[in-house]
Amino acid sequence: MLSAPASILTVLLFLTLTFGVSAQQIGKGTNQHDTTYLAVKKEVSELRSAFATQKALDDAHHERIQDIVALNGYFFAGAGLFLAIIGLLLGGYVSKQTDKIMSMASMAEQARANAESAARRSEQVKDWIENDIDKIYNSIKRAEIENILKRLQDRPEDINNLGAQLFAANLTQQDYLMLKVAMLNQVSRDAQLHDHTSTGVFASLMFQHFPYKSSSDRDLEDIILGYIIPIFRNCFKVDLCTSIPEALRAYLALPAESMHQRVVQIWAGLRQTRYSRDADVIRIFCAGLQTKYNALRIYKILKENYLHVDDRAALQLIEEIKSTYGDSHTASDILDIGAEIDLLEEAIQIQDKAAS
Repeated sequence: MLSAPASILTVLLFLTLTFGVSAQQIGKGTNQHDTTYLAVKKEVSELRSAFATQKALDDAHHERIQDIVALNGYFFAGAGLFLAIIGLLLGGYVSKQTDKIMSMASMAEQARANAESAARRSEQVKDWIENDIDKIYNSIKRAEIENILKRLQDRPEDINNLGAQLFAANLTQQDYLMLKVAMLNQVSRDAQLHDHTSTGVFASLMFQHFPYKSSSDRDLEDIILGYIIPIFRNCFKVDLCTSIPEALRAYLALPAESMHQRVVQIWAGLRQTRYSRDADVIRIFCAGLQTKYNALRIYKILKENYLHVDDRAALQLIEEIKSTYGDSHTASDILDIGAEIDLLEEAIQIQDKAAS
């Protein structure tokens, strides 16, 4: 289908041809020519008017099309921008969700690994409980002892409440320093309050669990000897038979005068307890003297200080010393122990002078 301009041109061409034919016929008659000319002129005028009208309509239609195209352009540009923003937001959301999913997957993997690890540990604990219950018990007791010792360092007066647990516990050498700090704190406190009951509990603990170490500790030895009677009175026989030799071993390393003084203090405390005539305890004490020389020196001190009051415990110890150190199968040792003491007194005096 031809467009409006093309249609107009076609009409003009047709009119031109028609006009040419009509001109040829002009000569046929003036009236006919005038009539035809006017008709053609009128038709041309109408065609021009129609052309102008059509052109105006086309221009208006073209402008509307341009406006619609421009409007559509704006619309599509806005829609594109909107879709781009939506795309960015959607992309960010999807990326965030992806990160969350990846994080959740990682957490799930970690949780699975933790669950497997926990299951393995649980199995190990189960095997440990089934196969080594003693270690678990000892670990729990060990933690309890450490907590008690830490508390006593801060509040040493609690020894009256917590001491029973420590007496029944198996303390290690690593516990000595903590117990010593708590004890010295309590000694200072008791001196201010003039109440030495708590210090006595500490001294008993030290003598029971650390007899050698506490007896050779210059900070504690005099304190412990000051409480030796209540220590022995509250001590079980089995603990006494273990602690006395260790304490004597510590004292025997001292110079002669200090050693004799402390050994006699041990005996003086022992003789005021129910163990003073116990054959096993006396035998342990006598064996703890280690040498005949030490035994003779203690014999001499006991003879000078206890026999005049008819001390049966001292007599029993003297008989034990005679039995342990006075008998011998060699010819040089068949003398009576009393005679031996007389023979050794001069040597003892010489040694004392050398030590002083």
